[in-house]
Amino acid sequence: MVGRLRFGVGLPGLLPWADLVAHARALEGLGLDSVWLPHDVASPVAPDGPQLEPLVALAGLAGQTTRIRLGVLVLSTAFRNPVLLAKEAATLDHVTGGRLEVGLGAGYDPRGDDHRMLGLPAWPAAERVGRFGEATTPPELCSGPSPPSGHGRA
Repeated sequence: MVGRLRFGVGLPGLLPWADLVAHARALEGLGLDSVWLPHDVASPVAPDGPQLEPLVALAGLAGQTTRIRLGVLVLSTAFRNPVLLAKEAATLDHVTGGRLEVGLGAGYDPRGDDHRMLGLPAWPAAERVGRFGEATTPPELCSGPSPPSGHGRA
């Protein structure tokens, strides 16, 4: 059985707060299903400009909207501790009344702006993917005879 086709819009994280709220409310009013924010530390179009932190911004949007689903496209496992990220996502899902959508990624950063701003090395793709695998390993598997190392080499 095929479900209903859903539509969402990605908004730039560099919008002033009042504009972001206005856009989210307008999209909800038009009947769209979701609003997405990027997880960029630095805006790809204006690296030196402001960039809202997406989880905090979505928590704020939850209080300004009633139905529209709220998502991050995509949360980089290279930038966040996976246990803390899971806790943040679970808390935000609770705060939003179950409206959180989560996309996870390995931290693609072609110019290196985000990694540089966070003081992280520019890991090669293979290491980012290895770290992604470790970050998405269920916690109950982390306590076995060979727990993840945190170095992208499970």
